[in-house]
Amino acid sequence: MSNVIRRPDGEIALLDWAFAGDGALGEDIGNYIPDAVFDLFWPAERIGELAETCVSSYLDGLREGGWGGDPAVVLRAVQASMVKYAWLLPLVLSRASDVSHGAYHQQVDSRRLFQQRGLAFSFVAEWAAAALRG
Repeated sequence: MSNVIRRPDGEIALLDWAFAGDGALGEDIGNYIPDAVFDLFWPAERIGELAETCVSSYLDGLREGGWGGDPAVVLRAVQASMVKYAWLLPLVLSRASDVSHGAYHQQVDSRRLFQQRGLAFSFVAEWAAAALRG
């Protein structure tokens, strides 16, 4: 199967089939948003901006594909997917005294890493709580 396709409007799209698979609505960006910060690819201070852009673009893609559902359901699904990060906070805290720390297989400054991850965990907790409130 080709990973280069041409859309009906002539635009070229690239597909990464290695990560294609079954998943709940919104789960993929529910992973992407916090991981981008946890791995220090995106500044935690701007995680809300990243989330807003991702959800908006995701909804655009769903609509373009013919989906006509309620956008609030998608947002709630993305928010609910944040609950899977509950295991990560105790692990991160258990390693706080380690001499060195890595993010995406690179050594990083511990102070920066924990500051960024702390902000990300706060965002994750807020979104999980919002999903529970419905």
